[in-house]
Amino acid sequence: MEDREEDKDALRYTPIVEEEYEEAEDELLELHELENMKRFLEGENEKYKGEVSTLAQELEGINVTIAATQGSIESYEGQIEKYVQNIGPLEVRKESSIADINQVKLKIHAAREDEEYSLILKDTLTDELDQIKSEKAIIIDRLGDIERGIDQISHDRQSKLPHLKEYDVVLRQICNILKGTQNRIEVSLTLKGR
Repeated sequence: MEDREEDKDALRYTPIVEEEYEEAEDELLELHELENMKRFLEGENEKYKGEVSTLAQELEGINVTIAATQGSIESYEGQIEKYVQNIGPLEVRKESSIADINQVKLKIHAAREDEEYSLILKDTLTDELDQIKSEKAIIIDRLGDIERGIDQISHDRQSKLPHLKEYDVVLRQICNILKGTQNRIEVSLTLKGR
């Protein structure tokens, strides 16, 4: 009977042991997951530490840049103050420059008028030059005609001159014959008149 009671006790405690085993197994799994999570979080922590270190370095660089920029701003502010102080004399120079500019504008206006008159004169002279060229061409044509006429006269003279010389000789002979005849007639008239 005692054995039966022990068996009953064993049967009673067996489900409890399985439940404890399952709980222990669940706890081990949770523990394992927690360890994995711990490793993961440690890795993330290292990654974030690196990022924080990088950001800290970048922040230091930004601070240096800000300091340099502030120095530049202060320098520019100093220059601006100098420029503001120099504005007074510049106003006087501005008025003088405006007067100079007005004088230059007047000179430019006069130069433009001179240019317009020069263009008109150039056009007039160009027209006159064209007329002179036309007249020159006409005169050259006339000179050509005169040269051709002179050449023709020269040619005619050279071709007719030998004949004229012959005519001259014949005319002299005729003149001598006529003079001789006139002398004979006079002599015969003189003789008849006696």
